[in-house]
Amino acid sequence: MYKWIMIILSCLLIAGCASAVFTDSMEAGNAAFEKENYKDAIKNYEAALDEKPKNEEAIEKLEKAKKLLEINQLKELLEKGKKELANESFSKAVATFSSLVEKKSEHLEAKEIIKEAETLYIEALESNMNHLLSLAQESFEEGEYEQAQTYLFLIIKENNSNGNVQEIVNQAQNMINSIAEEKVQMVSEGRELISNSCISCHGGDLNSSIAPSLTRVSDHYTASEIRDIIASGIGSMPAFDNQFTEADLIAISSYLKEIASNPDEITKLEEIAEEKRLKKEAEEAARQEEAAQKQAAQEAEAARIQQEQQETSTNVTGKIGIEILTFEKNTYSDYWNVDYIVTNNTDIHIKWLTLKISLLDINGKTITSKEGLVNNLPIGESSQEGTLIEWSGPGVEKVLVEVIEIE
Repeated sequence: MYKWIMIILSCLLIAGCASAVFTDSMEAGNAAFEKENYKDAIKNYEAALDEKPKNEEAIEKLEKAKKLLEINQLKELLEKGKKELANESFSKAVATFSSLVEKKSEHLEAKEIIKEAETLYIEALESNMNHLLSLAQESFEEGEYEQAQTYLFLIIKENNSNGNVQEIVNQAQNMINSIAEEKVQMVSEGRELISNSCISCHGGDLNSSIAPSLTRVSDHYTASEIRDIIASGIGSMPAFDNQFTEADLIAISSYLKEIASNPDEITKLEEIAEEKRLKKEAEEAARQEEAAQKQAAQEAEAARIQQEQQETSTNVTGKIGIEILTFEKNTYSDYWNVDYIVTNNTDIHIKWLTLKISLLDINGKTITSKEGLVNNLPIGESSQEGTLIEWSGPGVEKVLVEVIEIE
């Protein structure tokens, strides 16, 4: 009996201790919750549930603390990203908002925070890309092609389906293509400028004993610094700012930068430049040949059309009947009166035709003439016309009425 009494007392003691631990944990959890210290609250509620796993109050408060902790953490990240965006720390803002967007939650308020972060993420991404694009453009204009490409590849790395962002990515890709073209052009122009102006001192291989070697000049200077040295001079080297244009300076400095850092690429670019030159010459020759053939074809076609029009006009003109009715000098003026009938013997409706009425001398030479117009002459019909021609001199013996144009 004594043994059983001791067992019962031990159980009651343990139960009492468990109840005390539960109570203490709940009180500590509630105190932390009131202070919005949700991490400690969660820790204490979990300790309480270790003692009483099915306690509904502890379960409810634990879930509420977890929810509020999640929301607070999301809010902190959102504010952090907003500050970074406002301070133009675009890459940091992108990383912060990206971490927010990746989070999942079943809570409505948390979902709203994540949704706002999605919008701000796109804004930060666009801002960061535009910033990188601007830096790339500056480097490109200064001939710092490698640096420009570094910025551009960072943009392309951000593969996003958003339309505005994709447009920036396309711009970056276009600039990369432009850099490739510019490098080829730069190699050709830079090499030619150096050959014409620099080898007398620096040698054909740019490694002369009487002037500093230029083969490794980029180990000590950027392309921009090389450009400034060429323009302003250094030591015994004179300034060349009056001899070279800004484009020339960039071409030379970029070429010198590339031959040191990428000698193999320079060789490849030189080969490409030569291929492009030969291709351009071939294309120009082909273009000129095509233009000549096109011109010849156009001239042949124009001649054919003119011949065809002349033949058609001759055929039609020959079928226009002209009968002189009256040819006499006006007694009271210096005008000759010519009356005639024009007949359409063709198989087409004539919209209009132009006549030339000429006064001739005894040998049939024209003394003077005047044009007349006949409108709307249907097939088979005639029109009586009259023309007054001014001439006060002698020698008129004949009159000639002829068709000179027809439509």
